[in-house]
Amino acid sequence: MLRATRIEDIEDRAYRQPLFMQPRLSAKTALMVRATDHVLYVNLYHGIDRLPFTSEELETTRRSSDVLVAMIEQHFALTNDEDASDLNAVQRLIAEVARERGAPLSIRESDTCARIVADAV
Repeated sequence: MLRATRIEDIEDRAYRQPLFMQPRLSAKTALMVRATDHVLYVNLYHGIDRLPFTSEELETTRRSSDVLVAMIEQHFALTNDEDASDLNAVQRLIAEVARERGAPLSIRESDTCARIVADAV
């Protein structure tokens, strides 16, 4: 499920102020995936210097959702694995998952994703 929200559509000021206005965000898109044993939320944000998410951006996110979810789930699986500290192993895994899902990444994209994962572990 994909849902886009603009800051002006959030009525609850106690929620809107610290989570959108203070960090200078203007819009959020939430991708929600329900599995049998968990729910995964992937939030994408636009800063105040950008317009709200366009229909094209939402469609791109929708088409990429399987890859995004697979990579995040692999990240959680890796956090309990010694390979999680091996940047090359993480990069190969990310590239493999993306290729299996029909969205091959360039070497630079795989490297960037691997560095993000490594920094989060």
